[in-house]
Amino acid sequence: MGHARHRPPLAADLRTEFPGRRGFAPRSLGYMRSFADAYPKEILQQAVAQFPGGHLTLLDRVPDQRARDWYAAQALGHGLSRNVLIHHISTERHSRLGKAPNNFASSSLGASTPTWPAS
Repeated sequence: MGHARHRPPLAADLRTEFPGRRGFAPRSLGYMRSFADAYPKEILQQAVAQFPGGHLTLLDRVPDQRARDWYAAQALGHGLSRNVLIHHISTERHSRLGKAPNNFASSSLGASTPTWPAS
């Protein structure tokens, strides 16, 4: 990423401009840049817009946009902690969901079993 060399001066400028505020370290600015690249459109209504900052850095680990959106929606919808989200991402939960063998179609539970989005 060609923007890395600009982070330290920008971080210093932001700290000077906003004394007492946190989150302007070069690494944080890198995460902000990655986030902006991953979500170039206005995202005010998307789940990821409501994420705490710590969760945002985890989405950087997911290369596929659809999977990132799925993890964001799941984390917010179910109130997942950072550690649970790390576990789901590291085990690629989005690709495993709904793939386990079951007999729901032939059981009385079949009608009320929730369906999950395909990845």
